[in-house]
Amino acid sequence: DLPANTFTYSLTNAPSGAVIDSVSGAFSWTPTEAQGPDDYTFIVKVCDSGSPSLCDQEEITVHVTSAVPGVVLDGVVSTGTGAANATSVSVSHTTGSGTDRLMLVGISWNCGNTDRTISSVTFTPSSGSAVALTEIHTAKTQGQYCYSAIYSLLNPPANTAGTITVSFSGAVEYGSVVGAVNFAGVNLANPFGTAVGEGPSEKSTSSSVTLTGLGGTELVFANIFVGGGSTQTLTNGSGQSELWKANSSSANGAGNTKQAAGSSASLNWTAGTTAYWAIAAVPINPAVNSTTYTITATAGEHGSITPSGSVSVEYGADQTFAINAATGYHVAAVLVDGEPVGAVNTYTFEDVAANHTIAASFAINTYTIAAS
Repeated sequence: DLPANTFTYSLTNAPSGAVIDSVSGAFSWTPTEAQGPDDYTFIVKVCDSGSPSLCDQEEITVHVTSAVPGVVLDGVVSTGTGAANATSVSVSHTTGSGTDRLMLVGISWNCGNTDRTISSVTFTPSSGSAVALTEIHTAKTQGQYCYSAIYSLLNPPANTAGTITVSFSGAVEYGSVVGAVNFAGVNLANPFGTAVGEGPSEKSTSSSVTLTGLGGTELVFANIFVGGGSTQTLTNGSGQSELWKANSSSANGAGNTKQAAGSSASLNWTAGTTAYWAIAAVPINPAVNSTTYTITATAGEHGSITPSGSVSVEYGADQTFAINAATGYHVAAVLVDGEPVGAVNTYTFEDVAANHTIAASFAINTYTIAAS
């Protein structure tokens, strides 16, 4: 039109927080955590400035998923030390109470002149039997018998007091440090990325470790050994959170975490005096966040529907049901969300984004006998 019309944009039935620029039509909405998971349907309308004004509108549906909480600390952190020449260390510890739980144990030890390895790491509930932990990674100082190791227990019993016991292959001459920490929100089917370790052969006042190939959502856990006596200090790098730091004889042990924010994550430390280092680190994968819906499938007498009962379906997936009549019967009707879809033998829900119902009924076969 001449002169050119201007356009005015508006929203109808928009979710809370959603706005549209009335001039440019730019739409903006950052859903709150409470708004997911859910579907929101609203109308975008545009009108020109002509006389009479002409308008058009479009119905839009936006699906909001739940926020991904990530891996978080869950409950207490516990530490213990093994004196010089001890062959084992015991630490009292209580497991976490969150969902998708993980317990990690970090072990730092200085063997001195005789190499000692870990024989076992167990967690024994106060009223139960010992459960073995799994080794994730062990790092060794090159040319020295100084170590840092990480062990794990997936999905331990919730909020359970017990004892962690680390047993060595012999007396550890210069002491050991053990720390235990709980996490929640862990992907228990695929809990870890690739673990790494560092153990430079030369003494220094600093050390670091870098993990690559990350997705940016992992929480990195690192266990540190640094030599020196009880006066040794340890300063953490930017973005790192210290879980524990303890000393026994000439062994200093510490636990750290750092949230990944990209495809790599670097952690670094500075000691007060030159010392040997051994560092083990592993990325912890967060639980996979998905929205699921329930399709309730029922069948009347003389037939079946497969699958049946409450069927969980992830958002956006398809789900097919097979409907079969018993011998001498046939499918009489199939209702989907209460509406008839015919006497079908299969039905597929496509791109599922809500709860549904499907119900099948059956009738006996009848025949006509013509008599003459």
